[in-house]
Amino acid sequence: MTCRSFEEWATESEKVAYALGLKPREFDDLQPSELLKMVDGYRERTRREDERRAYFTSWAIAPMTMKPPSPIDIVRPLYPAETAAEEKARREADEAALRRDFGME
Repeated sequence: MTCRSFEEWATESEKVAYALGLKPREFDDLQPSELLKMVDGYRERTRREDERRAYFTSWAIAPMTMKPPSPIDIVRPLYPAETAAEEKARREADEAALRRDFGME
């Protein structure tokens, strides 16, 4: 999530927290790092569910095709890989935005 200010981040984070099933009081009690860990856990769980569905989908498609797709072929488009350089650039941009928002430049 890329936001221009802390206020924008807080607003977007609140929406994400409610989508995860948190109540307003639970959101207010969270530290930002705890929310980010919850989001990471949700993403990991969703990815595992997608991998499981891809496995069964590949078996369902197999009798109808000459070369059935592997579960990896089915899941790969859902999760494009981020290169190390892209991840580093994203992290640096996030860090710079936080430093700017908190007046640490």
